[in-house]
Amino acid sequence: APRRPPASAPEPLVTLEGEIAFSASAVDRDIVLSDAGGAICRLAAGGSEHELRSLGGLGVRVTGRLAGRTSGLPEFLVDRYELLPIGGRPAVVGVLESRGGVLRLVDPLPGEAYRLDGPLAAALVPFAGYKVWVAGDMRETPGAGARETLFVVESYGVLLPPGSLNRS
Repeated sequence: APRRPPASAPEPLVTLEGEIAFSASAVDRDIVLSDAGGAICRLAAGGSEHELRSLGGLGVRVTGRLAGRTSGLPEFLVDRYELLPIGGRPAVVGVLESRGGVLRLVDPLPGEAYRLDGPLAAALVPFAGYKVWVAGDMRETPGAGARETLFVVESYGVLLPPGSLNRS
């Protein structure tokens, strides 16, 4: 019987860290991951592209696959991303939920919810249903029969309105 060539295995997942920047091209500003040495790769983010564009200047950890070269830089296909600490403070991406006067940020990947507090938390109330990032102090607090993570918001950014949330 004739031998078939082996099925090609998918490229292994790779994780990179750097800062979100943009190419200098006036026509189409590519999203670029950079570090102190300059541009590392161009990010092809698919459904997360709008979110990554909103994170310019912030540090991220991206996981995905290398996919060849475009415009001199390697292209990286982003499967997922997470924010690195901002100003030394933990940063989390999630969807805002407001129930009974309590504002929570629900991080869909691990399924964790954080109760938001602090003066800036009040500024987030109109964004219930939006996907946002927050950075600040996390504290475990005793809740009603269970421990709860309290997140004191020190900075935030709006990523997506409710009608365009990425469901992947």
